[in-house]
Amino acid sequence: MSKNTILLFYGLFSDDQSYDWAPYGLLYLAAKLKEKNFNPIIIHEYTNRNYEEIIAKYAKDTLAFGVSAMTNYQIISGIKAIKLFKKYNSNAQVVWGGAHATADPKSILQSEYADYAIIGPGINNFIDLVQNISENKIEIDIPYIYDKQHLHLITENAPRVSVKDSIYDLTNFPEFPFDLIEYDKLLTENRVLNYTGSFGCPNNCHFCSWGGFHLWNGLSTNRVIEDITYLVKKYNLRSLWFSDATLCYKRDFLLEIAEGILKNNLNIYWRGNASFLDLKNLSYDDFALLERSGFDRFFVGVENTSQNILKAMNKRIDPDLCTEIFDTLKDFKIEIMTSMIFENPSENIEDIEINRKYIDKWMKINPNYRFQSCFFIPYPETKMTKFVESLGYRSPVTLEEYGLSPYFQVATRSKIEKADWHSEEFSQIYKDKFNKLFPDFNNYSAPNWNWRDNA
Repeated sequence: MSKNTILLFYGLFSDDQSYDWAPYGLLYLAAKLKEKNFNPIIIHEYTNRNYEEIIAKYAKDTLAFGVSAMTNYQIISGIKAIKLFKKYNSNAQVVWGGAHATADPKSILQSEYADYAIIGPGINNFIDLVQNISENKIEIDIPYIYDKQHLHLITENAPRVSVKDSIYDLTNFPEFPFDLIEYDKLLTENRVLNYTGSFGCPNNCHFCSWGGFHLWNGLSTNRVIEDITYLVKKYNLRSLWFSDATLCYKRDFLLEIAEGILKNNLNIYWRGNASFLDLKNLSYDDFALLERSGFDRFFVGVENTSQNILKAMNKRIDPDLCTEIFDTLKDFKIEIMTSMIFENPSENIEDIEINRKYIDKWMKINPNYRFQSCFFIPYPETKMTKFVESLGYRSPVTLEEYGLSPYFQVATRSKIEKADWHSEEFSQIYKDKFNKLFPDFNNYSAPNWNWRDNA
């Protein structure tokens, strides 16, 4: 009997992690694997802390062990899982995917913990890979998949790969195997879960962990309504977060979901990610429809309002356009939460002051405005990281270094006293100014960011 089990591992972001969302990237992959007659098993570490029992149960029938990881402690979680899996099955192929594999496949393949690394959205490529493995093919030539034998193709100065993923047509995508995720263990007291109905972000921000130019593709809105109706009724949900990279990219997609929620009397609050470039395409009546359907918050990555920093980030944002939309939305009970990134390379004191002025202006215009202060993270192989490397920052080399670096941990990034790309003198001046302008930046009740507990 041939092996057909595929274990898919999604690890913890920290060893004391207190909440998590459902890993829809793996759920999409699992749906396609089942369609091709494989047996996918998702190991979501947050809901299965003692996952060795799962590995022990399925290891002998496992064809491949997949790990999805971002550039943070999730790498360490993945390494621990691989070591444990190898105790039970030392022959199955180990495949890494996700943000870190996309950004720096070299660090993965130079380790002892990988046979393959997949670049970019890997649904179809992963299917092709495991089919090749199941057929015992020695030479595997699949776009955007690297192995140790082809490590030399990843050169030191090669530009970050931009994956052409327009082939991922989600129109007739197979049903999700929702039973592979223990949603009941993800619920908080206010009964909120996440859902992802589309993939892709057409922007090319120079700091982003995912790179850019990923074309947008979405499920049919009828399918989205069917899925969320199932989740709302099965788990008695009060709120739903659409974890799509950009929920508002296609106006019709967003509004048809709103109409479907109303038609099916789901009676929930729902929210999602957006950009001001997309929000400008919505009319006053569109916002009114969203409000009636229960939509209550846009998450928007403004990141900065200084032209100096926006240019470095390659952000196509006009702060004055943001002001116009804040003004329009003041008539609705829809919050706008923006993320703002500070301690950027080439940032000066004037840049911080510009951001504070715009934030104060927006808060005065719209009482439903909230913001979150973040700090620049030098994700591997981005243009901004290349720049800070020229200023003295040393990027990690090994997987373990990436997984343990304080720059990539939510709990420690804001506590770094001096960024490696700033001098001691400037760092102190910057810190004093920032603390004066943003005295409550680390207080999530002001502004209210922790909506999982307040939805």
